[in-house]
Amino acid sequence: MAGGEPGDGCEREPGHAENDAEHTRLDGRNGRSDHWDVTSLCGHLVRAPVAAAVPPACTLPPCPGAPRATNLPYGRGLRGPGDHVTRSSRQSFTRHEPTAGGLATIPRALQQREDRTTPETATVPVPAATVRRRPWARAAALLASPRAPYALLGLVSAASLGARAWWLDHPAKALIFDEAYYVNAARVILGVHLNGLDHYGGSPVGLDPNQEHPPLGKLLIALGMRVFGDGALGWRILPLIFGSLALLAMFWVVRAAGGSAWLALGAAGLMAADNLSLVHGRIATLDVFVVVFMLAAVALYLRDHPLLAGTVLGLGCCVKLVAPYTLLALALLEAGRVLLRTRATAQPPGRRVVERLAPLATCAAVTMLVYLGALYGLDHHWSAVKNPLVHTRAMFDYAAKLTNPHGPEGIASYPWQWLLNQEPINYYTVNTNVLSDGKVTATHPVVAFQGLMNPAIILLALPALFLAVDTARRDRDDLSLLAVAWFLGTFLPFVVAAAPLGPFGNRISYLYYMVIVLPAVYLAVARLVAHRGLPRAVLAGYVCILGYWFEALYPFRPWSGG
Repeated sequence: MAGGEPGDGCEREPGHAENDAEHTRLDGRNGRSDHWDVTSLCGHLVRAPVAAAVPPACTLPPCPGAPRATNLPYGRGLRGPGDHVTRSSRQSFTRHEPTAGGLATIPRALQQREDRTTPETATVPVPAATVRRRPWARAAALLASPRAPYALLGLVSAASLGARAWWLDHPAKALIFDEAYYVNAARVILGVHLNGLDHYGGSPVGLDPNQEHPPLGKLLIALGMRVFGDGALGWRILPLIFGSLALLAMFWVVRAAGGSAWLALGAAGLMAADNLSLVHGRIATLDVFVVVFMLAAVALYLRDHPLLAGTVLGLGCCVKLVAPYTLLALALLEAGRVLLRTRATAQPPGRRVVERLAPLATCAAVTMLVYLGALYGLDHHWSAVKNPLVHTRAMFDYAAKLTNPHGPEGIASYPWQWLLNQEPINYYTVNTNVLSDGKVTATHPVVAFQGLMNPAIILLALPALFLAVDTARRDRDDLSLLAVAWFLGTFLPFVVAAAPLGPFGNRISYLYYMVIVLPAVYLAVARLVAHRGLPRAVLAGYVCILGYWFEALYPFRPWSGG
């Protein structure tokens, strides 16, 4: 009936069937029909003066020319039996109030105010399944934010810091593993006279007695002792800080190589969950210092800052002379870039080589200059050897003597054994005995610092690296190239030095040398477990296994029976 006045029965104008079909199609994804009946929509509210004029099962025609506005969200709004409700493709409603001349559209502000104040307001019931999904929907919305991985990185870093800082002053008086060398060297640098039975006892005070390594790492330990005293907190506060910086640097490297923030978070999370990185991120040894310098240098290089990269790497060389292995890794990265990408372009190979050789040569030259200049300054103040070249030669001569023609003995091991997590090292252990009738019936470790990697990480190293090789060949991406290049550049020198090659090999090596190799493993394993074809259930199971081994290898175990 023209005009659409209430009480005109159930007549339908042409086009309504098409609208109903459209409405039904639009809401098909929600699993419910979108053919709305006025009484089914508005049966919650009855206005007596209007209800009497409208048949109970009637669907009113729309007012001719009435706009299909979308003011109210689905499930809200005042609806009476005489109201006409239209629904747009955005699944929202506008109510048209019956008047003497037709249907009048109520303004949005009035509808919302009426919704808030009218006690008769009712909403369409929300299915229980939708209510149950709301917390998951909110979590998904939060994780979809671009800031989510950075917020989670903060949580991972805070959790890692807490795990490494817990009982940092325990054992209070005992030195853990190689702290016996480096803490005593820092004491001598600070002018402390040591007992003749201690390492470096009787050495000249004020000078670094540990001449087999450059002085910078020991000076960092001495700085913590100067500020916080000659105790456990002073020894370990700088390694603790650098352990946190290592996580951030790992994240930075992945991002600089073109990886997503989520992949970078995964690599940093693996570093936080690894026992070897955790232990060396809280004890006073040199490895955590040098790995931070190496990671920062690679990130700067990938960001096209070879001068800054060389500067940072030169300082890393002043901590430990494994830092130059980074240059080998970068050389392999550039070789892979040239080899794989020249085939995909028409650029002459020679020109490509020159383009990629220039930043590498710049980084290497700056590294050497910064190293020699910084070592000269450090030796001038804290070393008996004043010439940096002489000191460098002495360090290489010392390393060349650390050989065993009979192969590894004691805690030493071959580098290829590290990939299977073999030959772990007992750094420091405190056991508690369980007595029964005055006899020891059981022994449980309550403190156990071990040189041992998380099996859930290291046992996936080789599969992950082979996948990285295949991905690098197929996709020519820097992430895969970097993982392979870093691993080969930092791992192969240990393999060559330890190989039984007569006078040129048999170098004594230890599992904790893997600290500088592991960033490549973290990146490769993160890419493996983030593979699109991996079911979510498998990923969830892997995270549980990772957490189990983290807890099983955690150094402090007061719950183990003590």
